[in-house]
Amino acid sequence: MAKQLNIDLSVRADTSQAKQQFQELQHSLSNLTKSAATSNQSLGLTKELSTAISKTVELESILKECATASGGLDLQKFSQKIPA
Repeated sequence: MAKQLNIDLSVRADTSQAKQQFQELQHSLSNLTKSAATSNQSLGLTKELSTAISKTVELESILKECATASGGLDLQKFSQKIPA
């Protein structure tokens, strides 16, 4: 006769460094997109740079959507939203 075993795992981790790095990334992406948007026409950016800028804006949007109330990042939601 088969036996059933239920196990509950509780995992706690110090994510403060990761949270800080994601916040720095969000800030850097925001600054990059703002500066690129204002200088796009005067620099005559190549197609590759324009594509990189749009992908940066997309990533920034995803990071904002996946941010938690405490300022962290919901990694499950992030992995689902990030394009493959």
